[in-house]
Amino acid sequence: ADVVVLGFGKVGRELARQLAARRARDEAPRVEVVGVVDSRGFVFEPAGLAPRRLLALVRAKERGGSLSAAPGGHAGDPDAALAH
Repeated sequence: ADVVVLGFGKVGRELARQLAARRARDEAPRVEVVGVVDSRGFVFEPAGLAPRRLLALVRAKERGGSLSAAPGGHAGDPDAALAH
């Protein structure tokens, strides 16, 4: 199943962390995180964000970074992200 994490605050980051760990272990059913969205930006990867990339986004966000400044990131609100 393809998943977009809408909201990348504390709860969204923890969900992303758990989904990355699950994918790294190749557990069934397979869940692909294809995007993460916060109030100011988003990152999408139609083939799915690799677990390492997803965890790098989590760490960057925890250090005060923004998704829009991440490689492949885009500025925009959640509506713009979902229209992408």
